Amino acid sequence: LWRKQCGLSQGKTVFINHISTNEKRDWQNSQLLELTQQLIKQAPNTMFIINTPPHKLEDMVAWCEQHKDIPAIAFSATDDFFELPSTMLACDLVISVETAIMHLASSLSLPQIALIRKSASSWRPLKASKILTGKKRVDNIAASKVVEAANQALSLGLVRT
Repeated sequence: LWRKQCGLSQGKTVFINHISTNEKRDWQNSQLLELTQQLIKQAPNTMFIINTPPHKLEDMVAWCEQHKDIPAIAFSATDDFFELPSTMLACDLVISVETAIMHLASSLSLPQIALIRKSASSWRPLKASKILTGKKRVDNIAASKVVEAANQALSLGLVRT
């Protein structure tokens, strides 16, 4: 349904969770834009599920509308918690800041790129395919580093087919 909604019939689906409950753990929308634009350049049929807390869902829907060139769907588990893991399981790769979502991805054995602060490295997920650390804030991690890690995950076959 989502792929059809974005006009895509095939390709990879990437779940991105770039917002947390603390600004130090957030990745910026400008970084999200750079990441998605770069990944689309390299794999034009890639689709994105952008996870957001329920109170920010309207803003993310507006962001997706503003960037129609990016095949992205704003998502929030608003009806039932189990919407979240079932949506994540439908994706090929999870990219998440340091929230419970990165641990959920790990427990589901999903290929993932975890974005965490250096000071929180002891809380890293145990099964993450790749962990990228920022010095004091998650948004110190450059989008180019996440693109590189995503491309590596794709070329190494870490992403499910």
